[in-house]
Parts: sequence; structure tokens; C-alpha cells
Amino acid sequence: MKAIKIRISGAVFLLPDTHQFYEFPAYINRHRDDIAAHVAAADKFSRDPLGDHFSGLPDLTDFKRVTGIVGFPFDLRDPDLYAANQGIEIVLEVDL
Repeated sequence: MKAIKIRISGAVFLLPDTHQFYEFPAYINRHRDDIAAHVAAADKFSRDPLGDHFSGLPDLTDFKRVTGIVGFPFDLRDPDLYAANQGIEIVLEVDL
């Protein structure tokens, strides 16, 4: 398997090649602000786990289904460790 490694708002994600039916990077860029909001909420949660940081966030369920994105806060897998463990070849690294 191959993947693209992206960085958004200081967070790292993998976009696996098993999910290719979207326009890259346009589809990611359309959701960039929503992704950044989820990353910011996860960062606040790590400092204050009892606070309500996730209510009111945009729903990215379809985004996750379409892209297969790997990485916190969308799932609990560390992208670098996941890629190494699964033998995933990183073919491109992009800062968005």
C-alpha cells in the first residue's frame, strides 16, 4: 500500500491509496478549516480532558469515509508508526 502524508495545523495524517475517488488536494483543501477545528479541539482535550471541546464541530464523517484518513483526532493511530508497521510506502509529503 502507498499513502500521502499531509500536515495540517501541526497534525500529521496519512491518506492511503485505497481511497482514490476524490480530487487531491482540492478535496482536502475544501475541508481544511474543519480539519483544523478538529485538531484544535483535540489539542484542548489533551490539556483538559473533562471539558466539552468537541460539541459544535463540523461533521467530517463523509470526509473520513471518502479519504480513509489515518491519524488523531480522526482515529487513534499514529500515522508514522502505522505506516512503518503496515509497510506503507509514503510517496509524497505535503504541508497544507
